[in-house]
Amino acid sequence: PSPSPQPSTAEDEPEEEFASSIRAEYDIEDLDFPMTTASYAKFCQLNLVEEVKEALCRVNDANQDFSGIEVPTVSLELPDGNTIELGSEKFEAPEILFGKLPHCASNPAMDNHSESGENKFGQGASDGLSGLVADTISRCDPGMHRDLLSGICLTGGSSVFQGLFERMYTELSFRFGKPPRVIAASGIPERRFCSWTGGSILGTFSEFQKMWFSRDEYEENGASFVHKKCP
Repeated sequence: PSPSPQPSTAEDEPEEEFASSIRAEYDIEDLDFPMTTASYAKFCQLNLVEEVKEALCRVNDANQDFSGIEVPTVSLELPDGNTIELGSEKFEAPEILFGKLPHCASNPAMDNHSESGENKFGQGASDGLSGLVADTISRCDPGMHRDLLSGICLTGGSSVFQGLFERMYTELSFRFGKPPRVIAASGIPERRFCSWTGGSILGTFSEFQKMWFSRDEYEENGASFVHKKCP
């Protein structure tokens, strides 16, 4: 029998939604691999889905409606020799980034709520990735807006989507009435792990080490404790 699936996290949802759409489109057979665990099977599946996502998916940079229009296909050969071809479907998964994005979806403890449980910032969601960036900049001191707008850095696996830079540039220009500066590392591996690389460098600074807090402190005080350690 095939390994049973493991509980998913908010972090996995875009990949799993994309995997579900692929399953609905193609005849996919679950294979049994002896001496492996369910968690390993899920890791391999999501790793393959991420490879497909990064190789084939595109951002609809002009926000066009492709329904009823024949769109050029892109293809990728899978390890088993089968080939996936996507037409307008290649725009569907990235479009998740431009829908409603809840704040701190994977870590509710970091969201800013009042004692009554009501979110101080309203609904606690932004209109897509560009809206999330715009909301973040708007909450900072107005004197910092120009500097923040000139250094928007895209990192992570989804930052390799073709068309993402153009869509972000267009939407942020419209929101602020001035062109932003959207940057990223040139290489795909560097771009994918840029956050980890930057964090590892920051962690070596002696001044930053004074701001560390232990796991016990985190479990006792929660994520908000960072504001006391890093005023």
